[in-house]
Amino acid sequence: MTNKPKILTLDIETRPAVAYVWRMFKENIPNDRLIEPHGILCVGTKWMHEKNVNMFSVWEHGRRGMLEKVLEQINEADMIITYNGKKFDLQHLMAEFIVHELPAPAPVSHVDLFQFVRNHT
Repeated sequence: MTNKPKILTLDIETRPAVAYVWRMFKENIPNDRLIEPHGILCVGTKWMHEKNVNMFSVWEHGRRGMLEKVLEQINEADMIITYNGKKFDLQHLMAEFIVHELPAPAPVSHVDLFQFVRNHT
């Protein structure tokens, strides 16, 4: 009997930054006008070949707790599947790990379906 690789699908949802601005277009916003930075609100994950979907959120787990649970799952995975994760989801997660002084996840194979579709259409 062979062990199946542990494949994790992952998606994040974010909130926008809130800032005081003078104009609607072509505005560079200095930090002193920032009221609240953007951030991750929740992360959904699902292990391939399992029925349960996991949802980790700032409301239920707190920001750090949410990040710790996601980091734990990434470290368990042999592969991660995302949609636009290379340019969005994983960059946001890595930034939040740094801000909250969490370690970087272990190296893992990553399939970004957005890039796959883009390269094969």
